[in-house]
Amino acid sequence: MGVLMTDLMPILGYDAIEFYVGNARQAAHYYRTAFGFDVVGYAGPEHGV
Repeated sequence: MGVLMTDLMPILGYDAIEFYVGNARQAAHYYRTAFGFDVVGYAGPEHGV
């Protein structure tokens, strides 16, 4: 009790997040509507990925 913990590696921000999902179009829609993310890149089966 009363132990003060310090963060050894604080995170100040982030530059990018990558998601590997089964359905890119559905996942992009979900993250946009649920969390307010912006889609800046998209690759799905119709793009040969």
